[in-house]
Amino acid sequence: MRVLIVEPFPGQRWRSITRYADGLALALRSSGTEVVRVSAPWFPPSPLRPGTWAWAREQAVAEARQGRFDVVHLADVPLAHHARRFGRGTPVAVTVHDVLAMSMPGYFHGLRGFARRQFLRRPLSGLRAANLVVAPSNFNSNGAAGWQGIDASRLAVIPNPVDPAFVPLARGAAEARLAEAGIRLPAAPRILSVGHDGFYKNLPALLEAMQRPELRRACLVRAGTKLSPRRFPLVRRLAAEGRLIEVGPVDDPLLVPLYAACDVLAQPSLAEGFGYPVLEAMQMRLRSSPATAARCRKSRAAPPSSYRSRNRTSPGRSPAPSPACSGTPATPSGCATLARPAQRISPSRPSAAGCSTPTARWRNPGPRYHAGVGIAAGSLIALAFRFGATFLWAVIGVLTARALSVEDRGAYASAVVFTSAVGGVTSLGAATGYFVANRKRLPAEVAGNALLVALAASILAAAGGALAWLLLPGEPGRLGLIAGLLLPPNIIRNTLNGVLLGEGKLVPFNLSANIPVVIGFALLLGVLLGAGERTALAALAAWTVAQYLGLLPLAAWGKGWWTWLLRHRPDGALLRGMLRFTAVSGLAGAVGLLNYRIDLLLVVTLDSREGAGIYASAIAGAEALWLFSSAIAMASFARVGAESRAEAARITAAGVRHTLLIVTAGAGLLAAAAPWAMVLLFGPDYRPAALPLRILCIGTLLYAPQALLNNYFANQLGRPSLALALGLLSLVISVALGLALIPGLGFVGAAWATTASYLVSGFAAIALFLWLAPVPGRDLWRLRRADLERYPALAREVTRLVRRPGA
Repeated sequence: MRVLIVEPFPGQRWRSITRYADGLALALRSSGTEVVRVSAPWFPPSPLRPGTWAWAREQAVAEARQGRFDVVHLADVPLAHHARRFGRGTPVAVTVHDVLAMSMPGYFHGLRGFARRQFLRRPLSGLRAANLVVAPSNFNSNGAAGWQGIDASRLAVIPNPVDPAFVPLARGAAEARLAEAGIRLPAAPRILSVGHDGFYKNLPALLEAMQRPELRRACLVRAGTKLSPRRFPLVRRLAAEGRLIEVGPVDDPLLVPLYAACDVLAQPSLAEGFGYPVLEAMQMRLRSSPATAARCRKSRAAPPSSYRSRNRTSPGRSPAPSPACSGTPATPSGCATLARPAQRISPSRPSAAGCSTPTARWRNPGPRYHAGVGIAAGSLIALAFRFGATFLWAVIGVLTARALSVEDRGAYASAVVFTSAVGGVTSLGAATGYFVANRKRLPAEVAGNALLVALAASILAAAGGALAWLLLPGEPGRLGLIAGLLLPPNIIRNTLNGVLLGEGKLVPFNLSANIPVVIGFALLLGVLLGAGERTALAALAAWTVAQYLGLLPLAAWGKGWWTWLLRHRPDGALLRGMLRFTAVSGLAGAVGLLNYRIDLLLVVTLDSREGAGIYASAIAGAEALWLFSSAIAMASFARVGAESRAEAARITAAGVRHTLLIVTAGAGLLAAAAPWAMVLLFGPDYRPAALPLRILCIGTLLYAPQALLNNYFANQLGRPSLALALGLLSLVISVALGLALIPGLGFVGAAWATTASYLVSGFAAIALFLWLAPVPGRDLWRLRRADLERYPALAREVTRLVRRPGA
């Protein structure tokens, strides 16, 4: 059987829709069903998003229209208008997750709400073209039938299940896990509230209930959207009394101990589609007091009787297949629903028209951080690896400079730099990371398909080296052969490292990138000093062997990657998607490399080699500041790709704030110490590099968040073309101003030209991010108390990891 799952484009979906599609795909694949996933737009095609025109031309969509799939499953109701596209070629199923948008008064308001309601009319009418309409509850099923008059024979109720991670946990263990994450709850009775702050969540009723004498000793723990004092005035009073703990959005690994550490869950919603928090709390056997519900003040906005259904869903929560539930009743008053200890829920196995409900127990294949670390600690780990690698590369530079002649070292360094750059640009690393983190494809599937392309590119590179050996006589031919053999391990390693980064495995990722350097250093020591073979050919041969040996850890970490294609056919749609992504991201990488070095080339051409040497030292000092932002971008790569658009934007904005804080301090210190730093590091002849270094610190400061913003553009939005456009903008400005300023000002003019290009492209990137991301501009620069409090928490987490490295 072949099933095509159609889900919304990244940035146009709730996190729950993504995990729903993940669970459905995983369960179908576990039963031997071939599953292909494509993304389709909610809204009509737009020139601003070229993919909205191209998705319908994907091979899988064309095959489905020709009847070469058994089922097409549209994972969310706003996609229902695409049902007509498949005509009679393949049966179409549509999942209706909730009916609140069209049936609940006040769900949409104002002109924007009116436009959204009108937009929904088209996809809702598409339900009539579907062969099967799937709903998680009778309430939603009846609502869908009422909208469009769908016959009962085309309706199926398949309850959403709850992730098996939500199991009872001891209070002490839960509090310890929260403390490790920097969350400490007071000893008072704790009432937990989970979800966003939408009006139908009826949070004013809960805040008013917290003022009653019976609850004066209790505290409210909020997980989800933080409450605005402007919208909820009682928030200020509760916060002043120390009775409101805002945890913010959390992932399931932290949500589990939050449930276990609290005494009761309050869910005072006017209506829900399915009600995940209540079900999760029931599965965790969360304790509650029946008297609390009676004391909770009734909301003035009484819910319509049609909402008093047993089955509700929360738009902000995410389904994860495991034991299924039939739903939870809302209280007659529409006030607070309190989870009580519940009996063990048995799994359900309904199915309809080949679209079976996922019943296999599973875990969300989203980002997993090695050794249990989060983004903050992951950034520190990445930074430590970056510093270590920088030091090791410097030692290798000293070793080769002392062991080889100037000519041989030039040939060796050129070959190593060239093959590393080409291997990075031509690899599928960016694409594999995107498809694992954002598109939720199985790591083995992505790696297996990507290896096909990487091996083909490697064969071409080796063939090119062999051709150079045949055509060029003597040592140049032998150097060309070794350079051709040096490219394959770089291409393969960078391609597979993208899979590790997409999974959030920071330590394996950094080890895979740095182990070849360590092995290379050891072999260079043995060949150059031990064996006395002090030639460029011998050094390159040692380095090439080290790169192949460096692939061994990848073979161990990805045991199933190498054999995946032996058990499966290549996925043509996935291969084309990765190649398209790589074509743009690779071009962006090439432009980025040129952008970082074009000013130095202009100084060599328009000024002098001596000026280029001085300016190169200033560049090295300024670019060291980027180690911090690149470390944060690396640590947040998987999360930014895997989370919803709003959460990814929040993570990116937080990373920009911390980057600006750290780089501002570093740039200030570096600018102040520039004369002494240049002399100390490079000698007295490099004192003139202090002035261009100070100028470059200005541009570096604003350009430092570029890696984080490009991460959001490419890995969350799937649009590496934005990073390419920004790189081209910076390159054009740098070249234009360099041609104008360097003839008169020398390398100082190059510094001003580069700084100007960084400032313009940096402001453009920030403006583009604010236009595309749902965050206010102040979130990029205004530090919060919580930001500063994270540094002591980070120190505690690092201390824990040092004391318990196996934790």
